[in-house]
Amino acid sequence: MTLPVKIKQGLQLIPEQAKGLPPETKLIIKAINKQPIATLPQKELIKQVAEMVGFICRDIGIKAKPDNYDITRFFDILLKYYFFLTLSEIKLAFEFTVSGRLDDFFPKDGQGNPDKNHYQSFSLEYVCKVLNAYMRRKRATLETVEALLPEHEYTITDDEKRANRERLIADIIEQFENYRTTRQMVFIIPHLVTNLLIHAGLMEGEEIKPDRDTVNELLRVLQFSSNRREQKEAKDYEDGMKFNVEYRARKKIEVERIRTVFDKLIAEGKGIDTYLSDLRRSDVR
Repeated sequence: MTLPVKIKQGLQLIPEQAKGLPPETKLIIKAINKQPIATLPQKELIKQVAEMVGFICRDIGIKAKPDNYDITRFFDILLKYYFFLTLSEIKLAFEFTVSGRLDDFFPKDGQGNPDKNHYQSFSLEYVCKVLNAYMRRKRATLETVEALLPEHEYTITDDEKRANRERLIADIIEQFENYRTTRQMVFIIPHLVTNLLIHAGLMEGEEIKPDRDTVNELLRVLQFSSNRREQKEAKDYEDGMKFNVEYRARKKIEVERIRTVFDKLIAEGKGIDTYLSDLRRSDVR
């Protein structure tokens, strides 16, 4: 169970503990208990992110109106590195930045001040600085709150499991129909999709173990990337810290397995909703 879910259920069980929390802590807890952006339908997410960029730029004092490039890159970076955040958390991160509530969590500039200047540019560097500072604040906050809670047994209810599965099924159906016409799909956490396809009988269950060729191909892409974070992942791999690259490689293999299932169904003139509809009626797993 994730720490945010544990906090949520703990404070529901012990409401008197929640009453004494600072306002900023309550805002964080409220924000994390929305849907992560990875679970939102892509069309809805694109629309909300585009609207959010405009409001954020006005709030933080960027005078120039954000263009399509700014919005597209912001969308890409959210899906790539911050897919576990909610839209409410992303908004809150910039609000906290403006109000000084993240100052202790930013790196310091040469004068020892929080390095949070946007220099009138909604750049990826600025966005990542803000979101990384928020995540440090969030982790510190949740660990503090967790320490206040007595020991309890925390469980995810069957209703929550059904709701999560229903959202995933809806996203798979939407992505399948999009792939049928554009041959493009975006799954942020593909292993959740492959698990569901296995349960639906559309895919065989097997251990995902990236081969050396897949890893080497991915390393070449990361090494020559213009993104410093991706370059660092490649260097970390060479230094023995292999988790990030191996995770990317497994994710790539899982996406190709999903593509194979989609291609087979399309070639046979079939839809995917029929196979997934039975899972809606089955017991929660």
